[in-house]
Amino acid sequence: MEHQSASARLFIACTPPLAVRQQLAVLLHDAPLPAGWRCLEPDGWHVTLRFLGDVAVAGIPELTATLTRLTRDHPVMTVQLTGWGAFPTHGRARVLWIGVQEIGSNALHKLARQLALLPPPADPRPFHPHLTLARTRHATDLTPTLPNLPEFSAEWEITELHLIRSFLRPDGAGYACIHSTGLICPYKPAQQMSS
Repeated sequence: MEHQSASARLFIACTPPLAVRQQLAVLLHDAPLPAGWRCLEPDGWHVTLRFLGDVAVAGIPELTATLTRLTRDHPVMTVQLTGWGAFPTHGRARVLWIGVQEIGSNALHKLARQLALLPPPADPRPFHPHLTLARTRHATDLTPTLPNLPEFSAEWEITELHLIRSFLRPDGAGYACIHSTGLICPYKPAQQMSS
């Protein structure tokens, strides 16, 4: 009988649409990254809104219900991918990312603050929305590389959030969506009828 884990490593995220991921993947394929950098699979690209860590499998139904309740009145958000960056610093980079900027509101940051109320206690670092694209095992100075990466900008609407389980594979992390919840359409005041 196959052993079933009593816990799951979970996070809440949103994902860019396939067309945006494909455009970015093509651009990244020819990007002048130093040796040793590995681009991640576009199918796994996501913007983490809340990392939950190890959660008891028995508690997942309650978690999904809470997530649905938190987001049921939350509007669709328009965001833009733009601006390259690296973690932990440009000079000792292990992660290459592209930033996520809100357009016309700060609803994404408000939502992240709501999600931070979920147990366990949230990471105290400021919320910095981004899409992780590539990694390396050894810290690299990307200071001269980042200005030479081609410009990229793409907008999309975040219409749903996903509860995602991560697991380790021989070739890196794998992801499986275990629950999705939709956001409501943006509020539009009723148009005045002409007399």
